[in-house]
Amino acid sequence: MKRLLYVAVIIFSIAGLAACSQAEKGRQMNKSNSSANQTASTETGVEQGQIESNTTDLLKEDQEAIIARYEELQQALIDQNIPKLKQLLPDDYIAVHITGRRQTKEEWLKDIENGDMRYFHFTDLHYSFSQEGNRVQLGIRQRITANIYGSEGTWSIPGTRVFEKRDGEWQIVG
Repeated sequence: MKRLLYVAVIIFSIAGLAACSQAEKGRQMNKSNSSANQTASTETGVEQGQIESNTTDLLKEDQEAIIARYEELQQALIDQNIPKLKQLLPDDYIAVHITGRRQTKEEWLKDIENGDMRYFHFTDLHYSFSQEGNRVQLGIRQRITANIYGSEGTWSIPGTRVFEKRDGEWQIVG
């Protein structure tokens, strides 16, 4: 019986090492593929994706300005820069989390400030734009590395932000 247990441990160890090796190869492939398709910034923790679709009459410079404003938000989240987040987000902003939980701007920023929600890295895979009137919706397929209420991980999350041009600049409005 001891011998059988010993053999089982060896088999599971080998299988575990093989799985780790395959996972590492996958990470390396993903890293090399994503660096070919993305502009990475290791200083900031934000990686920019490619525009997947655009159903608007936006100029390229407007698309770039919207993405840049969104990246400001991401960097402010990583830096836990509450004054910048207050500036970027409208007062009536509601954060909707992947669990469906809704938080007011004040509640969300308090959780960020006290470390209950800590963002480390954003990888934007693809962007899409749609427009209704003077509002533009930015759709984002992204991976977020964070520690949310003690649970740390990397999650693939679709997200949306709504922008409106005010005083000549694109602002997050939802």
